[in-house]
Amino acid sequence: MATTSVSRSFASSSSARASTRAGFFSFGLFLSAWAPLAPLAKLRLHLSDSHFGLALLCFGLGCLVAMPVGTALAARFGCRKVILSAGPVVCACLYLLATTENPAVLVASLLVFGSGLGVTESAMNLQSAVVQRSHDEPLMSGFHAWFSIGCIAGATGVSTLLSAGLSAEFAVGCISAILIFIWSYYGKNFLAATSDGSKFALTLPKGRVLWIGVLCFISFLAEGAMLDWSGVFLTTVKDFDPSRAGYGYAGFAVAMTAGRLSGDFLSRSLQPRRVLWAGALLAALGIASLVASNHWLLLMLSFAFVGFGLANIVPSLFLVVARQHVMPIAVAMPVVATIGYAGMLTGPAFLGNIAEHASLQTAFLTIAAMLFVIIATAKVAD
Repeated sequence: MATTSVSRSFASSSSARASTRAGFFSFGLFLSAWAPLAPLAKLRLHLSDSHFGLALLCFGLGCLVAMPVGTALAARFGCRKVILSAGPVVCACLYLLATTENPAVLVASLLVFGSGLGVTESAMNLQSAVVQRSHDEPLMSGFHAWFSIGCIAGATGVSTLLSAGLSAEFAVGCISAILIFIWSYYGKNFLAATSDGSKFALTLPKGRVLWIGVLCFISFLAEGAMLDWSGVFLTTVKDFDPSRAGYGYAGFAVAMTAGRLSGDFLSRSLQPRRVLWAGALLAALGIASLVASNHWLLLMLSFAFVGFGLANIVPSLFLVVARQHVMPIAVAMPVVATIGYAGMLTGPAFLGNIAEHASLQTAFLTIAAMLFVIIATAKVAD
């Protein structure tokens, strides 16, 4: 995709950087708001691990199918229209997820919720790639740090409101009000045009771009496990009160934010290969510690290790994709992102089946083992 001179000029502006950070923050906010609500929905509808995993699969499928559609729409109409159109749909679905007592409504809401998130995330990834291409210094970790800040705000905020005895409906209303404010203030600065009109086409990745997508798949699978299963893990395996189950993911998100705020500096100071293998090793050890620990403080520290370890894996890989010349950026970025997000979105159902036939601890240890693939092949980022 060749950007126009107007697009390049605006993509390099401070307004474009600020709106990109705000977009990632808003995406993290309403995504993480689901984490504290997930165990409550599972209990409210009396779902088994495997049935809940299948319901989450609908969320993943909706998002996965919507991502290439969202990229095509953003390339055609601009990121601004796509993000601002999908936002209200996502808020409405989050309300249904917090209140429904009908399994069919839960499944349908997860499907549409995932589709809205997929469209939004694809538009944000395209915007971040265009903005990054206009700068020499690394920006990807900083953008993703604001996603993590949004995750902290969403998970901690909803968990705090639930712990105070307020209803899930009230919590969702607060999240929606914050999102409306963000979109009203920053929405005008989302990129209105990202290309010269050339058509987007989803195609098979070439060379190392394919393997980068696979490594993103593994990292996103680990992130998805923390989002969808951390609360269930704490309530069913570690005997946490359901109203406090969201604090595990909040601790994960806090550590991930700290890691990503320092990620651009690490990318400049260290080779991306070192960032990848060190992060994957720390995350694998953190997951193993989650399974072995029982004290709440050790569990929170373990979530922090996982978050800090995973923090810069995907941003480092996205940075490599933004700088490579094997494929056009408008093709390479959405393809890698789609492969990667398949891990976050379909992985929870896979983990649910493992938990049903073995245990949730075994499912978590499976993720830890998969992270060693990143350690062994980190040189792909050189």
